[in-house]
Amino acid sequence: MKNLLLATITCLGFLASFSQSQPAFRNSQLPLEARVQDLLKQLTIEEKISLLGYRSREVSRLNIPAYNWWNEALHGVARAGKATIFPQAIGMAASFNDVLLNEAATIISTEARAKYNLAVKQDRRLQYMGLTFWSPNINIFRDPRWGRGQETYGEDPYLTATMGTAFIKGIQGNDKRYLKASACAKHFAVHSGPEAGRHSFDAIVDEKDLRETYLYAFKKLVDQGWTDAIRKLYPDEIIYTFWDYFRNAYGRDAGLRIDHFLLSPHVEKRLVAAGVDRHVRGWEKSSDHAPVWIELGD
Repeated sequence: MKNLLLATITCLGFLASFSQSQPAFRNSQLPLEARVQDLLKQLTIEEKISLLGYRSREVSRLNIPAYNWWNEALHGVARAGKATIFPQAIGMAASFNDVLLNEAATIISTEARAKYNLAVKQDRRLQYMGLTFWSPNINIFRDPRWGRGQETYGEDPYLTATMGTAFIKGIQGNDKRYLKASACAKHFAVHSGPEAGRHSFDAIVDEKDLRETYLYAFKKLVDQGWTDAIRKLYPDEIIYTFWDYFRNAYGRDAGLRIDHFLLSPHVEKRLVAAGVDRHVRGWEKSSDHAPVWIELGD
């Protein structure tokens, strides 16, 4: 939840100058952690739950607008009107030129900022007009039958980590305090089996292959501090098992986004307790999940 609110404050940018009578979370002079803690204290349980889906609802009493977290930018700002379209990710990776990819990603984030600013000015809180992008795709592409290999940087873990880092740097910018936009690396992890059966495909790998091939790029991006968000695509218990393994094996953590399906209540409880802060399609009806939150506490 804390990662979610850090991103909310950063990306929605409570940047104006405020009087002392206004809440601390709107004071841009305070540290982000203090602002997050203040906002957490003011949000009700129902309001917190309403912010967990990809369509975060408006919290009108705190003057927090609605926000749609689902935005795409694998090789250009997608589904948001006219934009510069670069080659597919696998084509850019074939250049082995991470500097050039960084320049492309910088252009993408500049255009994203312009689209976002225009949408906010018109009070249009639309999907694909936000600043949180579910890119890059750092899965390892070794089977052409998958069908989504063009989204990736190919079959090599080192190249994938290098190009992924360059892309994220371009998307997020170099400001020490605020993100230009937010990148979310996907899909965690061992995801490149048959697309039609992605929710049930049994990806069997040994620990050596898991570490050296499939988790390598995710670890590198988190180690370098260039992503605090990872998007996950597996059912129920496997989600928790993989995430728990990643954190315990490497001593690393990041925000976790759950992908396009609903989870069983007991898995939701464990994931929320473990720090999951975004569910792409679930958690849209807060009344369905309030018991989980009440049992866990704020």
